[in-house]
Amino acid sequence: MKTKSGSLLNGISVLIMMVTLTCSWEKGECTTIDCSIPQVVTPDSSLIKAIKDYQDKYIRKSYAEWDCYTMKDYTDFQRQNTIDLIKVEFSRSRTFTSLLAEIGKLNETERNLLFKQGLATYQPTWRELHKVSEKGQTDAGQNAQKDIATAIVNLVKERCARER
Repeated sequence: MKTKSGSLLNGISVLIMMVTLTCSWEKGECTTIDCSIPQVVTPDSSLIKAIKDYQDKYIRKSYAEWDCYTMKDYTDFQRQNTIDLIKVEFSRSRTFTSLLAEIGKLNETERNLLFKQGLATYQPTWRELHKVSEKGQTDAGQNAQKDIATAIVNLVKERCARER
């Protein structure tokens, strides 16, 4: 049971958090993806981390057959054009800009290896693991993870090609 003072403290905490986030945003300190990626950008760690961050944000974990990412979730993911949302958000981030600069320094072989690693960033399915486990994902969940990895890698590839 909440008391008036407990509710007041929760309200104040939320208000402080909102003011802090607003001030950070107004100063250009970070966007959602920028806040989770270290400021020192290395192409391999930043690309993989960005992919995983978006996968975690948009694809719920699968823990058990009754608590998992379903085909309905995947259909909703596609119907809501989540990939387009991710591409717009990521392309507007400082992380994206820094990543492009760092990838531009790589030779073609290193770039292709990085893109290959990015495309392979997804969890194995439960079938591949031969068990139901949070270390894996449903087929629908893995498909969504692959969609996100592909979209981010292709976005980076396209932008890198334009800048060369």
